[in-house]
Amino acid sequence: MAVVLTNNAHSTLAAAIGAGSATITVQPADAGRFPSPSNGTWFPVVLVDAGGNIEFLRATQRVDNIITVLRAREGSNALAFAAGTTVSVRLTAAAVAEFALASETYSKDEIDTALEGKTSTSLTISTSGLAGGGGALSENRTIDVPIATLAEAQAGAADNKALTPERGTDLLKSSPHAAAMRKIRKYSANGSYAKPSWLKYVLVHVYGAGGGYNSGNGNSSDAGGTTSFGTHCSATGGAAGSDTNTNPGGGSGVGGDINLDGGRGNGKGSTDSKVFEMRGGDCAGPHGGTGEQGIGKWPGGGGGTDNSTDPRSSGAGGGCSIKLILASDLASSTAVTIGQGGDNGADGGVIIYEFGEAA
Repeated sequence: MAVVLTNNAHSTLAAAIGAGSATITVQPADAGRFPSPSNGTWFPVVLVDAGGNIEFLRATQRVDNIITVLRAREGSNALAFAAGTTVSVRLTAAAVAEFALASETYSKDEIDTALEGKTSTSLTISTSGLAGGGGALSENRTIDVPIATLAEAQAGAADNKALTPERGTDLLKSSPHAAAMRKIRKYSANGSYAKPSWLKYVLVHVYGAGGGYNSGNGNSSDAGGTTSFGTHCSATGGAAGSDTNTNPGGGSGVGGDINLDGGRGNGKGSTDSKVFEMRGGDCAGPHGGTGEQGIGKWPGGGGGTDNSTDPRSSGAGGGCSIKLILASDLASSTAVTIGQGGDNGADGGVIIYEFGEAA
């Protein structure tokens, strides 16, 4: 295809263009300065903005001030340019090669050899922020933005690495606090807790056993036993009722983030009553138990009754301990010990709420 040129053909963009635009619009008053290619001819166009960004184009048609172009010619990249960018016809390397081939004076290889190293090296590309790899355009340049590894993102110390949406998602998933409740386990007998592979943390509720009730006539009962979740937290049982211990004290939570005492047992009933209910020890938490006709509810102490003249005092409620434990602080297996209740006092218990990444 032949090259067509005109002298002093220059203007500015009348409207901004994007990197994918196939036409450019010059100022209407300057349109006549530019060639009107036809039948396969073309002319070279160069765009240069105020920031020094440059692109070589091949113009294949002009209708008034609208020029149809092929973008990113002669080793340049297609860029976006603002209105006011300089537009000019220049004698580029490709145009010279076209003339040389047309005259059959030189071969294309000879032209390529002659032009090698003759392109402008005055332009540079600069980087800032997280990007690196800039320099003179006398050679190929690769702009690189390093991405933080998961370990670097977790450490939060690197200030020269990018955090991509994918890495941000990985970071959230790795957090022990980014979890959903997966299971609830209840232990009412001695055993062991096996840590699941997906676990991030557990919320453990431990309850001591209720103390036994006093059966009257000088008889005594047993205090409630201690319940524990390994060495992480425990809760002692409530004291037993007796003739001398008419308001036995409740058990206590130990080692938890929240530790609650069980409610005290009730005193001996009045001998003037005939048949009545004696309340068991009420836990300070939401799971307080009561003695109803001598039957203690977990984790309360055993209730007492008076069937006319035989007063009885109820046992106290077991303590309560609540603790949040990270999976990293748990062994693969943790012993669970359940305290046994006194007469009519309820046994202790352990409830484990397991949290992990949503299944």
